[in-house]
Amino acid sequence: MSTTLNRQHLQLLDRTAELAVADLTRLWRALPRTDIDRLVDALVELVPGLAARWGDVASVGASDYFDAVREFYNPGGSYLARPGAPAPVEQVQASTRWAVGPLFQASPDEAATLARLASSLDRLVRGADRDTIAGNATRDRRALGYRRVARPGACAFCLMLATRDDYSSQAAASAVGAGQRGRIRGNQSAGSRYHDNCRCFAAPVYAGWEPDADVQRALDLYDRAGGDIKQMRRLLAET
Repeated sequence: MSTTLNRQHLQLLDRTAELAVADLTRLWRALPRTDIDRLVDALVELVPGLAARWGDVASVGASDYFDAVREFYNPGGSYLARPGAPAPVEQVQASTRWAVGPLFQASPDEAATLARLASSLDRLVRGADRDTIAGNATRDRRALGYRRVARPGACAFCLMLATRDDYSSQAAASAVGAGQRGRIRGNQSAGSRYHDNCRCFAAPVYAGWEPDADVQRALDLYDRAGGDIKQMRRLLAET
């Protein structure tokens, strides 16, 4: 079933992000930290390599997942997914410079810095996976689009977006709320669709797709809350 493919993909993606962060932690421990400026320069130079290496792994995994989902729905025609590009070096460098902010406090906080670096790298790696799915779903003429798959225990924001099944483009996926189900509530920038430490991923949609138990729970929660995100959070807190 496609649900099984989703869960297998999440496990693989989680493991990829975990290994990326482990590499980052080893790098951090190997760098001298007596000179903050030199430390920052080294991180800005080296972290993009980690993001590229593990972003490539995530992209290949996403391509395999895309092909497996396509084979499951068997829409006809011929299409072979191709991996997307990892995050641009400039984006990784900007994220790294943001992450090292705690080093320049009155009392430098190395633990907070490493946590921010890890969160940033995790997001970049998962972004390579998401972009690969979105790009292939846009290119494959038999795909109806792509949708968000929320992990078990996801927050209300993610569950709300997971109720959509009509992401026909990158722009459509930036909309918070609707489409065929009548749930549009304005637009979010592409970068804000996935919060820090978010484990949601994108899945291609083909004819024959139906909400599985996870999506149905999100739809039920959305309906019980009347489409109100604050009420969704309250209902989640009660469970």
